Amino acid sequence: MTSNTGAMQRFDRGSWAALIYALAIGLGSLLLVIGVWRIPSDGWSYEGDFYSSTPVITFRNNFSGRPSPLQAGDTLLAVEGVTLEDLADRAHAFATPRPALGPNGTTLRYSVLRGDTPLTLDVPLYRSAPWTKQLAMVRAQGMVAVLQLFSSPFFFAI
Repeated sequence: MTSNTGAMQRFDRGSWAALIYALAIGLGSLLLVIGVWRIPSDGWSYEGDFYSSTPVITFRNNFSGRPSPLQAGDTLLAVEGVTLEDLADRAHAFATPRPALGPNGTTLRYSVLRGDTPLTLDVPLYRSAPWTKQLAMVRAQGMVAVLQLFSSPFFFAI
């Protein structure tokens, strides 16, 4: 009897290519997440569809825990005088340069509808630690957020 143990390899060129591709996707995803964490935010979660033909955004929870002129139930009408429809159009225009948001504490002027009253508010933007939003989501959404938090790394590992 002859043995073919020497003919079998664990990694051929295709296996190495697949491994490198998977690691590149993982590294790219990690860099994207880190980049998003660095973007200043008003700290609020919202409900609505920004990309519909008639976008409506309603603020729900202040995940940052910082003081904010916004209130739950406020409906966003415009940012810096630009309507939501125009903001959605700009988001789809790839060649349009996007302005830098600036350092912590930079403010943007939001036009909102509170009840039946239109208001103009100066809303500060802050960078938050990644765990701040995650903990706030767990408090607001309970087990759903916990399951998502633990299932994402699990599927990444697979």
